[in-house]
Amino acid sequence: MPSSSRSPAPRTRAAARAREQRRARRRRAVRGLAVGTAVVCALALVVAGTVWMIAPPGGDGPQAPSAEANPDDPGLLDRAQLANARTIIGVGRPTGVGREGMIIALMVALQESTLHNLDHGDRDSVGLFQQRPSQGWGTKRQLQDPRYAARAFYGVERGSDNRGLRQIKGWRTMTKNDAGQRVQRSAYPHAYAKWEALATALYDRERRAPIIR
Repeated sequence: MPSSSRSPAPRTRAAARAREQRRARRRRAVRGLAVGTAVVCALALVVAGTVWMIAPPGGDGPQAPSAEANPDDPGLLDRAQLANARTIIGVGRPTGVGREGMIIALMVALQESTLHNLDHGDRDSVGLFQQRPSQGWGTKRQLQDPRYAARAFYGVERGSDNRGLRQIKGWRTMTKNDAGQRVQRSAYPHAYAKWEALATALYDRERRAPIIR
């Protein structure tokens, strides 16, 4: 028989090569799709994380930075916080506690409420200083008046049965944290110290707040 009976072999090898090339192209396509999908997912996570930081779930839009974001910068506080800080300083100016006493009051209010006039808190605590009606500080309504709350903290509010800063013997020789703790009697006695830098900068910025009597 003529040798033409062997002629299909080259065609068979060519077909095999073509099949292998098609498989290789498919594998490359699958790998490319997987890489592309991973990149898209990563970008989506980055975008989602950025959106969450700007507007956390449950929020109403971009949020004012927390005071804790930079403990030395009063400019990160919102208008309500700054207004409450001015009230604390304005009440403190005629009390005789001086710069140090007003910084202590700001430290305490930053820790207890981040300078927000809260209508809730631990147990029956309310207001800027989280003072408790059940502990003789005043009524809930009184304690949600920032002026009353500040006077009670300084110890110049007759309606409060608790000792304020002016009644703490030797408070001027204590650390600011310890002086604040002697007034507050908090379960976290060292928590006020971390706010001293912000409270000091805040006082220096707002020290000319109008006097409140």
